[in-house]
Order: sequence, then C-alpha cells, then structure tokens
Amino acid sequence: MTLRPNRVLENNSLAHADCFAVDAPTGEHCAVVVARLTWQVSARGEARVALEPRPIRLTTLWRGSPGGTVHFPSDRLTAKLGTDVLLLGSAYPPPRSQGSPAPTELDVRFRIETGTRTLAKKLRVFGHRVFMKKWTGVAPGPAGAILEPVPLVYEFAEGGVDPDAIASKREHADNPVGVGYGSPAKLVGLEAYRIESLDGGAPAGFGPTTPQWPRRRALYGTTDDRYYRYRYPVAPADYDPRFTSDAHPELWSQEPLLGDEPVEVVGATPEGTFRFRLPRYAPRFDVTLDGEERSFTTHLDTFLVDLTDPDDRVVELTWRVCVPLPQKSERLGKIRVTNASELPTSFYPELRRRLDEHRHAKENLS
Repeated sequence: MTLRPNRVLENNSLAHADCFAVDAPTGEHCAVVVARLTWQVSARGEARVALEPRPIRLTTLWRGSPGGTVHFPSDRLTAKLGTDVLLLGSAYPPPRSQGSPAPTELDVRFRIETGTRTLAKKLRVFGHRVFMKKWTGVAPGPAGAILEPVPLVYEFAEGGVDPDAIASKREHADNPVGVGYGSPAKLVGLEAYRIESLDGGAPAGFGPTTPQWPRRRALYGTTDDRYYRYRYPVAPADYDPRFTSDAHPELWSQEPLLGDEPVEVVGATPEGTFRFRLPRYAPRFDVTLDGEERSFTTHLDTFLVDLTDPDDRVVELTWRVCVPLPQKSERLGKIRVTNASELPTSFYPELRRRLDEHRHAKENLS
C-alpha cells in the first residue's frame, strides 16, 4: 500500500516529516510518520534550525560500497527503543609548527551527559601499520605519521571475514567489514587495523551498524525452516526490539534522550574540541482515526551528529510514530474450509497424521 503524504500528512511543525506504509514485526499494517529536525551548529556551538532540512531516508545510504560502513541508516522502521546516538566524521591531527613531527596516533572522544548517566566512547586512531610477528604473537607494528584526517569508519577497525572460511563466511561477530580476522600467521605483512577502542567496547567506532552484522542479526530471532514455513513474514517469537537500533551498543540509551543534552566531541574537528547544547524541542503527533482524534506518544529515537564536513556541522533529531491502519478485513468473522467431496477411507490415517503434525507445530510456534 502506498500512502500519499500530501493527502494524509499535515505538517505544521518545525520538523520535516514524511509518512509511509509498512508492516510491523507483529504483522500489523501501519502508517509510520517520521519527523526530523535538522540543526546547523557553528564551531562555537551556536545552533540554528537548518533552512534546508535533511530528508527522511527510505533506504540505507552507504559511505562506500554497499555492505560496508553506513553513512545514514534507513528511516524505514516502525519503532525504536530508547535513543540511538551516532557520530559521523574523521579524526583530525592537531595543528603543528613547521618542522615538528606529525603524530602517529590520535585519541577521539564522544560524550553526552543525559542527566541520569553518561554516554561516552573513546577511540585511538593510528597511522598506517602492518601486522608483524612479535615474541608475544602477531600484532600491529609501528604506526606511520598521520598527515591527513582519518575517516572514522568500521573498515579501519578490527574485524572482517576469515579468508580461510570464505565458503562458510565466518565473520567477526561485531564488525565483519574490518581487518585482521583469521589465522594470525597469515596476517603477517598485511595492513593492520588503525582504529581501536580505548574502553574495550566492540566494534571500534561511533557510527551506525547494520542489521546484517552477526551480533545485530541475532536479535531478529530464530529463522529456521519452521519459522519460514509457519510464521513468516511476522517476526520470530524470540524477536528482540533492539534489532532496529543502529547505534553502537555503548551509545544507545534505554531511557530516551530529550535532545537538549550537552555534547562534547574531542579530536574529530580541526579545532580539537567541539561542544554544543541544543534547545529542547519535540513534535506532537495527532491522528484522526475512524473519525476520532487521537494523540500518539513519541520519543526522540535518533540523535545523529554529522561532522563529515567541518564547515557544515549538522545535527539530526528524529522522532516517529506507528499508526495502525484500519482494514476492511476487520469486518471478517470466520473462514471455514470443509470437504466438498470425500476421499477413499484408506487415505485418512496418513492424511490425519500429517494434519495433526501441522496443527501441533503451529500451536507450538504461536
């Protein structure tokens, strides 16, 4: 079903909004309304509402080739738990005087104070290095000089696909697009990962993950033959709503953010430290459904800081609601299927056994 936003959606808010029809994990057909407020923030932390708002994205936008680092995740979701906090950008070497050596490593920190807790993550970014055999084993060797900004992408972090298990596609659970995964002996001389987590959390990054990555894919639930035979396209019985969260696990807040929390980014802008705090804002969603006015509750589900262009620093705040679409089929009572003709009685024992197995399987899945 296709919705026509200009006929269904009336937007009188500061945010840009769009709507589309989609099936919820429960199988319910919904109209999802997504509202996004786009802020432009100066290097001094002064914020203003962008005159050209960022669009609602119905597909994933990749930074490079599809399947690698996500630049902007798709908004085509019915709901998110809590708030995803995302940072896009690069690590910047500090200014240096003529003749001084360039750094070989940089630290990047991202921090948001929520009032009840702190969302924070720290990365260390290295210059180019290769795997070497040391007395402790195979490990990255000395890092080269960092002369240019280093993109904070998962391809530069530890992870990847085991080259000895391409057929079975044995992937790093946290980051299948990284480097350095597989037999240590075969890594010697190869390019090593350049981004590490200082706080130990994997994967090493601030940006969005993808639903195809093993750790996140497991949250969708069990998808065996029984699932596809008896339950699909409804989500599995063990579906975890965290599946729709794009943020790094350490940058996800179970308690939704309000959007006015103080933010600090160190090492990802030319001046070194970038701080800002937005004014509080939230949209309201009112829906006319079956002739009655209803107000739908919402929360800020995505707080995205985009520093990929230091001259155009953008913050996206995103809210959404999922409105169940009334169906004419709701008037349907019951469908009965009976025999129009009879089979010879010799067919009944085997047929009855198969029908009973099918019925019991469906009852166990429901």
